[in-house]
Amino acid sequence: MSYQDFTEYPLWKEASALADSVFDFSRGIEDFSLRNRMTGSAVEIPFLLGEAAQTQTDEEMKDRLWKVEDPVNELRSVLTEAKEQGFAPGADYELMQERCRNLFQKVHVEASSVKNLANRSTSAPEPGDAKSEAIVQPEPKNEATTPVAEKPTPGAAPKKPAPAPQAEDLIDPDETVTI
Repeated sequence: MSYQDFTEYPLWKEASALADSVFDFSRGIEDFSLRNRMTGSAVEIPFLLGEAAQTQTDEEMKDRLWKVEDPVNELRSVLTEAKEQGFAPGADYELMQERCRNLFQKVHVEASSVKNLANRSTSAPEPGDAKSEAIVQPEPKNEATTPVAEKPTPGAAPKKPAPAPQAEDLIDPDETVTI
């Protein structure tokens, strides 16, 4: 299901609100690397959901929705790291983790409910279906071929092989080498 504007997509709205909360939450974190990872993964979630909302096919949407799992897991991991380092009070940490879990459960339900086009191609085709009458290409033969020597043209001088490069040709006298 494609949306005219990805901001209409309910999962994007929820992910965007989560990202805003993560930015507010991370302001007190002094560890820049940790804060950067946290906000980066939080922003990636609505980005991927926005892409999913703009897809043209159900299969594309499903693929994009499943990609949300990685940044959600990264965000949850970074939140745990922030708690272990003392940057996340227990109640805030639990609330953020719960919001991540709820969002991903909704994404999972949405991805599972999207029409599964991939299963249709793996199921047994109906008789008379174009897919059931696949054209079988012959497998290429793996025969060793011997090169055929070129026949000399009458009146032409025989071809001589190019001389192999000599060691002197390979060494640049202007190049200095330090060992």
